[in-house]
Amino acid sequence: MKYRRLIIGIFFAIQILTTVLPDAEAASARIAATLVEGSTNGNDIDPRISKYARLLKGPKNFTSLKVVGQSNANIPLPGSQTINLGSGHTLTIKAEESGANQLSLTAVWRKGKQKQQELVYRNATRNQPRFLGAGNHWLIVVVK
Repeated sequence: MKYRRLIIGIFFAIQILTTVLPDAEAASARIAATLVEGSTNGNDIDPRISKYARLLKGPKNFTSLKVVGQSNANIPLPGSQTINLGSGHTLTIKAEESGANQLSLTAVWRKGKQKQQELVYRNATRNQPRFLGAGNHWLIVVVK
């Protein structure tokens, strides 16, 4: 009888804690960043980015696209984090909530100390890719 009350008490304490504590998934943004290198030598398209190939070939008429770096980050809201993409490329993301299922993002892409591009996305929705381009590189950023 004594243990039964203890178990019931623990059960109710767990129930209260799970309803009172904030949901960790709702208080963060998972960012997926993919660094793509384009060239006019060859006809290879990396299958991981094939759905974006037409857009990424773009004005520079790239015929070859390959993924040269990929990384993910889980950023608390509000918060920021720097993602290392390899080959000296980094992406610093600052994220905060801006409405129901929407975020405001500030993305700063650097190669070494040199800033490649900086963009602000207001009311970004989840699972919608954003693209940044500099030189023969593209950066695909997706909030999940």
